[in-house]
Amino acid sequence: MAGRTRPTAGFVFLAAIFSVFPAFAASKKTKVPDNPWPALTSPAPGAAEAIGGYGAGCLRGGEKVAAEDPSYQVMRPQRLRDFAHPDLVAFLRNLAARCKKEGLEPFLLGDIGQARGGPTSSFHASHQIGLDADIWYWRPEKGKRFTKEERETVGAPNMVVPYFEKPSEYWKPEMLETLRLASDPPEVERIFVDPIIKQEACKKYPGAAWLRRLRPLWGHDNHFHVRLSCPKASPQCRGAKEPVPEGDGCGEELASWFTPASKAEAKRRALAPYKPRMPTLPDACKPLLKD
Repeated sequence: MAGRTRPTAGFVFLAAIFSVFPAFAASKKTKVPDNPWPALTSPAPGAAEAIGGYGAGCLRGGEKVAAEDPSYQVMRPQRLRDFAHPDLVAFLRNLAARCKKEGLEPFLLGDIGQARGGPTSSFHASHQIGLDADIWYWRPEKGKRFTKEERETVGAPNMVVPYFEKPSEYWKPEMLETLRLASDPPEVERIFVDPIIKQEACKKYPGAAWLRRLRPLWGHDNHFHVRLSCPKASPQCRGAKEPVPEGDGCGEELASWFTPASKAEAKRRALAPYKPRMPTLPDACKPLLKD
């Protein structure tokens, strides 16, 4: 298995199945709340504004992220989760340019946001105000560009052996370079990563100032999740409840994720039944439901 850079056909098939499993499971076992937001496929007119919180909000004046760029490709375009606040669009363009300048292979973009934000069909607990983006660690082999069909089916392999054990066979230390470049800009509020990935970053870049922005969190073993701060021109945007702690977070804070209790909690969360929940959105989001 050493040196393999692309998932097998069987892995791709399973990844495609499990990528839609939560919504499928919900439809069979749980009453899915009414959710009008996925049906809105065009941005709301007006000046760009993030409204509400990352997990309960909406977006006015969003922009569609270009599906193809020399330095990235958008995955799962049929989901229509490739819209963002202009600040995030600018961030992604800048990140792509910096990666290209440093000779890094093109990265793959996962979920970003819907045309007008709001909860997705799978009721993702974030990505609702155009300031969140998922970036895959894994890349295809050098020079490979996915076709439109492949971008709908190829899955992202896990970089970590469950539950917070060690890097998987797919992990490569150079994957940290894109993460490093993404963590530098001042508009980045935090980046969610698996604790093992945080541990790898702490080993390679001890004392780096940007490490404090890497926040360990469950469910981020195949991608990292960039979150920008609320833009100044979005007065109704609600940022993080608590600021990122001081320090690099590489000591006791990180060690707490590797206790037996934390690993057991990670397993419990991974195996827990899916329960879709419709968040309470700000009243300012109601006009965005109308054309």
